[in-house]
Amino acid sequence: MSISKRFLFLVILVATVRVVNAQFSLQNCVVERFTGSWVTYEPDAYLYLDTLIQHHPRAIPVAVHVGDSMEINDGIMIQSFYTLAYPTATMNRTGYSISRSLWDAQVTSILSNPSTATMYFDSVIFSTASRQLDVYLRVFFTGTESGNMRFNCIVVEDSVYGSGTGYNQSNAYNSVVGHPFYNAGNPIVNYCHRFVARAYLGGAFGTPGIIPSTVSFASSYQCHYTYTVPANYNEHRIKLVGLVSKYEGSLPTDRYIINAEAFDLDTAQFINLGTGELVAAPLFEMYPNPASDYVVLKFQSVPSTDVLNLVASDGRTVRSYKLNLDADLTYSISIEDLAPGIYFFNCGSGAVRFMKYNE
Repeated sequence: MSISKRFLFLVILVATVRVVNAQFSLQNCVVERFTGSWVTYEPDAYLYLDTLIQHHPRAIPVAVHVGDSMEINDGIMIQSFYTLAYPTATMNRTGYSISRSLWDAQVTSILSNPSTATMYFDSVIFSTASRQLDVYLRVFFTGTESGNMRFNCIVVEDSVYGSGTGYNQSNAYNSVVGHPFYNAGNPIVNYCHRFVARAYLGGAFGTPGIIPSTVSFASSYQCHYTYTVPANYNEHRIKLVGLVSKYEGSLPTDRYIINAEAFDLDTAQFINLGTGELVAAPLFEMYPNPASDYVVLKFQSVPSTDVLNLVASDGRTVRSYKLNLDADLTYSISIEDLAPGIYFFNCGSGAVRFMKYNE
């Protein structure tokens, strides 16, 4: 659904998760891939990435370009700190970048462990007139942390096309019979560049001074970023990656991402404020999350429907409930007999993701 068609809709922010009274958070993994239109092995690396994100929905891809028309200054700083080879990638910046044959194993390892924090978007405002984005990020700590912790938000444009030497993609596989990019040309003209990092709103290593050096369970902090989407960027392909990271020493292992969350500007639906501004804000929140025996849904206002669906991660509707909200717009549900896994509660145009676990 394009932005121009969604002026009167309301939706919860994509994959918003509120974590209360829990001891860990579901881990996401930012895959920052270092590449460029001149990198001859890039077409093969993209195939690895495509397989990776199909296997791991909680992997968040970002392409940091160097030496071509999609290069940005913060990208240069990041690649100089984490890599000397292309195409390679870092996984939550847990160390030096690694080659594509190792990506899946590293992401699997990272996603198998919980995080001490959950990231989510309080709200996102987009002005259709000025093309200004106002992004309100929040981190909720579900464990203790200490050190120099920083917010950041990466603006990603997916499926970037261009012409000329800064966009035409070098292709080492043009003569490799049987490869998907065989006979695609060298260079490949009008190549589709996926998940291009357009801006790091907190700079290469994030915004300091908001999160204290020691945080405790259930503490929460917010960060506001403003960004004007350039006229030559397609706003229907913009994705935001909010994250909180550690910034300590001088080694790549000292500056790593604690957790992250993604927001797709095009698939989110917005309220039209009547001033040319579109606002995405949560319709309801849920706690605790993760949960083992019960959950409570807290609505911002009376929903337009009284039907609440419980949806499995494969899209199956597992259960349906008839909402009977309390006076404070809350609704409690027992999930004791629910199998462990990832689920969504869906009500009208709102949805929230959560994890069921057994104690």
